[in-house]
Amino acid sequence: MFEINSSTRIILSFPETEAIMEAIERFRRDMSFTLFSSGRKETVICITEDRTIEAEGWEMDGAAATLMIRTSDELGVIYALAEVSRLGLGIKPLWYWCDQDFVKEAYRILPITHAESQRQAFRYRGWFINDEVLFLHWRPNGSETEQWEMAFEALIRLGGNLVIPGTDRSSRKFAPIASRMGLWITHHHAEPLGAEMFSRAFPGIEPSYDSHAELYEKLWEEAVDRQKEMKVIWTLGFRGQGDKAFWKDDPRYDTDEKRAALISSIMAKQAEIVRRYVPSPVFGCNIYSEAALYYRKGLLDIPEGAIRIFADNGYGAMVSRREWDSDPRIPALPKEEDREQPNGMYYHASFYDLQAANHITATPVSMETIASELDNAYIHGIRTAIILNVSNVRPHIAAIHAVSMFWQNGNLDHDEALRQFATRYFSDDPERVASFYKAYSDAAIQYGRYSDSRGGDQYLTYPVRMLTAAWMRSEWEGTHEYGFAFSSTLDDQMAHYREEAGAALPRYEALLDGIISSSPSKLLMDTLGTYARWYIEACEAVLEFTDSYISFRSGRMAEAFIHAGKAADCYAAATDVLRSWEAGKWKGFYSGDALTDTASMIRLMKALMDWIRILGEGPYFYQWHRLFTYSDEDRDVTLITNYEPRMSSYELYSRWKEREDRTGV
Repeated sequence: MFEINSSTRIILSFPETEAIMEAIERFRRDMSFTLFSSGRKETVICITEDRTIEAEGWEMDGAAATLMIRTSDELGVIYALAEVSRLGLGIKPLWYWCDQDFVKEAYRILPITHAESQRQAFRYRGWFINDEVLFLHWRPNGSETEQWEMAFEALIRLGGNLVIPGTDRSSRKFAPIASRMGLWITHHHAEPLGAEMFSRAFPGIEPSYDSHAELYEKLWEEAVDRQKEMKVIWTLGFRGQGDKAFWKDDPRYDTDEKRAALISSIMAKQAEIVRRYVPSPVFGCNIYSEAALYYRKGLLDIPEGAIRIFADNGYGAMVSRREWDSDPRIPALPKEEDREQPNGMYYHASFYDLQAANHITATPVSMETIASELDNAYIHGIRTAIILNVSNVRPHIAAIHAVSMFWQNGNLDHDEALRQFATRYFSDDPERVASFYKAYSDAAIQYGRYSDSRGGDQYLTYPVRMLTAAWMRSEWEGTHEYGFAFSSTLDDQMAHYREEAGAALPRYEALLDGIISSSPSKLLMDTLGTYARWYIEACEAVLEFTDSYISFRSGRMAEAFIHAGKAADCYAAATDVLRSWEAGKWKGFYSGDALTDTASMIRLMKALMDWIRILGEGPYFYQWHRLFTYSDEDRDVTLITNYEPRMSSYELYSRWKEREDRTGV
């Protein structure tokens, strides 16, 4: 067995690349985390080239003073050093994201005499760092790039080799870093070939391929030229400006046949452009949203050899994505005749749908459902590529760990995944941690009839936005925007939403009580404990919001006003929960919460207060001032309407809180 100490050095008998040299520096940094200078005898790690070893693989033989590593390529070197770091130095794959504490010792022992890499079940294994608004605002240790570098490093340590390094401008900015670290690059399904969006490149020009094919092709060619030296899976396809179907801006395409024919012809043109620049390119085609329907109908002509990438619905089920209140649940799996083709999957640990998904908290979908869907996908021929949407990484560590187990083995034991995750990263009792994650999933609102129809953090903000807008527009017949969860009158929608939040609240309270009573580690409290606390406050906000509506409909306007103020306070408390654990490198992590956008809910509830106040005591605005702030003996004496300037609605509510015992509301 090989000894690693502060004098250990690496001898590289292998073609040097930037990625390999960076991996060596990363290993030396790991040594600095775990070893102190001890003056022990030098030991040597020798890395040599062996073309008989399969791609990305390695073999190593260790003796007391020498470790021999043999590998055939760049990623083989990178993975081998990561494995030595894991087994010998104790560096965990998600060390950065799980706040691993390091203890320095004089030396460490790599407990092997011979080891070989395991062949991964998927050729391409990676992450999509999507909806990355937290990454874009967070500056860990004052850096703009550390979060991206640490995400790419974690992916490598988990055996990944592929990344979509953000969306739109982010992907072009951070792809060079990922490539420099040895990773393959691919693209968002709405950004074919990683090209600039048409309307940004050519503002004011109609985004129509029929009218401006040469401009689209110019952008595609520029994108290929920019990335031609990288390892790339070239994404083929065509959507509109942003993540929407192109025909929404081009009514000439009014049938599935016309739409699929254009997409097919464009994919052929894109493949042709790539082949001009890149020998033996690898292509991918996303069978997502409308493309899933065309694929099922046999209307898409996919270039030969392109990896068909099927996507879950954002909630872990391998069916088509719900489009507002339409949820056809078309299977997102290869047709039987295509199971031997190169097939891949795009899977969500995080999703953003402006309805009910999770973004700032862990997925509410159970590990059992995740394991069942992944295993079924593998059985149905999805075995070439897997891309996990990890969003901003930190909230999604449990799902990240589980999916990395799946891409290694091609199957997933949901109980073992949680046990291994808890054992590796938490100092708490692993069985209890695993039970808390199961309880977290059980606590979620089941807003639909499917096992994956479980509400995440967006379900406690977006329906409030939908229902508030409908309320203020007097849409008493109900809003179709909430139809994905419940279609009825607005009164019934409000009652349904209130019932759901009211039932979920004690479940989250029980989860939090269980965590606290277990004397939790900081990591457990900062992650699952924080999410439970956020949901408690957000559920309380929904209850106050719906109570405001009930009071309003009954003509109790002052009472409706007060409940809206309480809802604002609950969302303020939920915002504080997100920021309460931030310290050190995590300072400001949630400052970019722009999608679930908890803080904006405070403003929305204050706007609702203003509106209720206008209807309830306008146009003179002194009655509630007297009601909420004047003493009993002065309240009903109106020789002068008011003695102080009118307060803002929230200031008035705050004065009511100070004298709550005297308001009678």
